[in-house]
Amino acid sequence: MSAGWSLPAPALELARELRAGGASWRAGLERLLAELDPQLVERCRLELKEGRGAWTLGLEARGGRALFLGHPLSGTLTALARHGLDVTLAAAPGELRELARWRAAERTARALELVDWRPGTDLDVAQRSFDLVVLESGLGAGRAADQRLVAQAAGAARRQFALLADNRFGYKRSAGGRGVFRLPTPFEYLRDALAPREGQGTLAGFRGELGRAGFQHVRAAAPYPHRLDHAQLAALDAPAPRLVLGPHERRNKLKLAGRALGLFPHLTPSFLLIGSRAAPEPSHVERLLDALAERSGEPRGELEHLIATGGGAALLMTRGDAQGRGAWVVHVPLSPRKAELLRRHAQHARGVRQRFPQLPVPEILFDGTLAGLDVLCERRVPGWSAAQRRDDPALLARAFTHAARIFSELLVAAPRPFTSEDFERELAPRLASVRAKAGVPGTLAWLDHIEIELRRRLIGRAVARVQAHSDLRAKHLQIDEHGAVTGVLDWSTADAAGLPYLDLVHLVIHEHKDARGGTSGAAWRTLLARRDLAPWAAAELERGRQAVGLDTEAARVLEEAYPMFVAAVGERSWDFTPPRWLHRSFGL
Repeated sequence: MSAGWSLPAPALELARELRAGGASWRAGLERLLAELDPQLVERCRLELKEGRGAWTLGLEARGGRALFLGHPLSGTLTALARHGLDVTLAAAPGELRELARWRAAERTARALELVDWRPGTDLDVAQRSFDLVVLESGLGAGRAADQRLVAQAAGAARRQFALLADNRFGYKRSAGGRGVFRLPTPFEYLRDALAPREGQGTLAGFRGELGRAGFQHVRAAAPYPHRLDHAQLAALDAPAPRLVLGPHERRNKLKLAGRALGLFPHLTPSFLLIGSRAAPEPSHVERLLDALAERSGEPRGELEHLIATGGGAALLMTRGDAQGRGAWVVHVPLSPRKAELLRRHAQHARGVRQRFPQLPVPEILFDGTLAGLDVLCERRVPGWSAAQRRDDPALLARAFTHAARIFSELLVAAPRPFTSEDFERELAPRLASVRAKAGVPGTLAWLDHIEIELRRRLIGRAVARVQAHSDLRAKHLQIDEHGAVTGVLDWSTADAAGLPYLDLVHLVIHEHKDARGGTSGAAWRTLLARRDLAPWAAAELERGRQAVGLDTEAARVLEEAYPMFVAAVGERSWDFTPPRWLHRSFGL
C-alpha cells in the first residue's frame, strides 16, 4: 500500500456520523476498527502508533510551523505537535483527513491545519513557508514524479526537511502488519533493485536530491527494521544512536559479518534523512541530555541507543562513567496516554523501592518537564533483557525462577476471607470494562460464566494482597550473565494491593507463548491443562501458590479468569482496544 491507501466508504461515513454525534476519538476509533477487515485493522494500527515518531527527537529543538506529507492517520503527527510545532497536514479532501483533525483536537489540544494534496500530484505551497517539512510517505508515483515531489516538499522548508523512504537495495520489506516482514526472493530482490516500483532509492540518490534542494547539512539514519514498523533508529553517518545487538543477534554470523564490512547503510530497508539549510542547532536529544546532566549533577550520558517503543514513547539509552553516573534510560512520551503511564510508573517505582528494598527497581532520577519535553529519567540497569537471552534456555529458567520467588515475597496484607464487598470493589469494575469491549456474543457468555465462577469459588476463601506488577514478562526483566534478576522494569500497570499469584501466571503464559510460538489462548490452555509446561514453570506455579497462602481452588479460578485480568489491564493502558481482542487472542 502507498500513502494513498484509504478506508472503505462505509467506514468513512460511519466515522463522520460518530464525530457529528459527539463520540470521543477513542470510542469512535474502536467503533470504526470493528467494521474493518482484519488486515486493514493491522495496517491502521501500524499507522496510528505514535512511537513511530521517535525520530523527531533528532530535529532542532525549536517550535514553528511544520508541513506533514504522509498518511493522515500517521502517529508522527501527534509526536510533532507534542514538540510544540503548529502542524499542517497535506492530504486529499475527505473524511480521512477529518479523522486526523478529530484525533489532533483530543490528543494534542492543538488545531491541525490542512492543505489540499493528493499523493502522485504536485504540491502547491509557497517556497520556504514552513520551518520544517516532513515527507513520511507519498513516493511511488514513478521516479520523475517522486523526484519532483521531493523537490517541491523540500522547497517549502525554511530550516529543516525530513524524508523517510525505502532503500531499493533493502533486504526486507514491511508486509503491512505489526512485526510482519517479507524477505524477497533473489529474483524479486534483483527486479526491485534494477527497477524499483514503490519509490525506493539509494542513500546517495536521496542525499543528492536534498543537496540540490539547498540543504547543505544532511544527517542519515535507518529506522529499523522498516520505516513503517521500526523499533530502533540507527545513525548511518555518526557513532550513535546505534543498533542494540543482544546475545541472540550476535549469533547471526552473516548479519554481523555484513555489519563489520560496512554493508548496513547499503542494505537497510529504509532511510531517514534530515536536511538543514544552515548548520543545525542542538537537537531535542542534545538539549535534553544537557539539561539532565545539569539537573542530576552527573556527567552527561553518552547516547548509545534510540528506541521507538510500541507503547508510544521514544527511549534514549546512554552510557555513563566507570561509576555508572550518566548511565540513564530516558523516556519521552509521544502520546498523552503514554505520558500518563510514565507518571504511574514513576509513582509505583518509587513506592516499591521504599517498601521492598530487596526488589531491584531502577532508581527514578527525574520525572517532569525538562527542555520543553515531558521526561522520565531512570538509572540504567546493567545486564540484558531476558527477552534477548532466548539463546540460553537454562539461563532463562534460572532468571524466571528468581523472578517468581521475588514476587512471591511481596505481601502487603496477610490472607483473609475474600468478601462480596471485595468483589464489588476489586473485580466488578474490571469485568464491566472488559464486557463493554467484548464485541462477540461468545465472549460475553464466557464473561458471564467467569463472573459466576469467581463469585462462587473466590468469595469466602483466604486471599492475600500483594504488590502486583500486572505485566510481568521477559522484556520487563533485566538479568545478569548468571540469570539473576538485576532490574524489574515498567511499573506503569502496577497495583499496590493487588490479587496474588496472577503475576506468576502471566509470566508463565507469556514465556510459553514467546518461546513456543502460537497464541495467548493456546499458552493459557496449556497452563490450565498442566501439559507441556517448562519444568521451572510447573514447579514455580505450585511453590508460588503456597507462598502466598492461596488454596488450590482459588488459584484455579484465578487461572481460569486470566484472560479477563489481562484485558482489564489493557483497558487501563492501551490507547484503544483492538476489535474483538479477547476473541482474537484467546478464542473466547
